[in-house]
Amino acid sequence: MGANEHGVCIGNEAVWGREEVCDEEALLGMDLVRLGLERADTAEKALNVIVDLLEKYGQGGNCAEGRMVFSYHNSFLIADRNEAWILETAGKHWAAEKVQEGVRNISNQLSITTKIDREHPNMRNYAKQKGWWDGKKEFDFTAAYSYLDTAKMMISPGRYCEGYKLLNKHKERTVDQIYALEASFNIHEDVGA
Repeated sequence: MGANEHGVCIGNEAVWGREEVCDEEALLGMDLVRLGLERADTAEKALNVIVDLLEKYGQGGNCAEGRMVFSYHNSFLIADRNEAWILETAGKHWAAEKVQEGVRNISNQLSITTKIDREHPNMRNYAKQKGWWDGKKEFDFTAAYSYLDTAKMMISPGRYCEGYKLLNKHKERTVDQIYALEASFNIHEDVGA
């Protein structure tokens, strides 16, 4: 994760799903975070940088040092003082959701369902060709590209669910209240998130 001089902040998490992960050299999620921050002065421009790089170079490669091979797709939370986006990827395919209200978090699973504000031009067709979507029901990115059932995702006892509950608990607080030292300790002591 990181931030730049324009107040653009990007965090990323590893995600896995039905699309195979590329072990060949390509851009890692950390590369995409760095390049998005280096080249953009707004959250939406950072989103554009990342999806353009995904299209041109793809993502993949070994994310671990040594002989162990560890590869994954990425989920990104991209924000500036005016807007926030969730960007989730599966190979070169991606979906993006602009955060309009409430709280959002990312963890090690896809979370964009039917509210898709931007997408890879071939994302739906690819899912249909693979048999992940029938083309008749409303398109749901997580249902099509993920191993996880979307209903189970909100009740699972994992990081995503705990993070969501924690953010919801503090959503009425002001930024000053959230970043007060005591509140920070209370938030960070929740090891489930």
